[in-house]
Amino acid sequence: MVQIAEGWELDVDRGPDWLFVRPRNVGPQATDTPPLAEQIWSLLQQHFTDRLVLELDQVQFFAVI
Repeated sequence: MVQIAEGWELDVDRGPDWLFVRPRNVGPQATDTPPLAEQIWSLLQQHFTDRLVLELDQVQFFAVI
């Protein structure tokens, strides 16, 4: 589990040649827009993979600015 911003965490699992990432809102103090792209890019580099499954079933909405 990786905390990416106030109230946001990423569950990260590794599969064969894949990285599975699930963002989760874990509290009422969550910021509206976590730095999701930067964190996922960093995780891909750390795990030496370029295949990603981004599971968004735990996220109700993202604010686009």
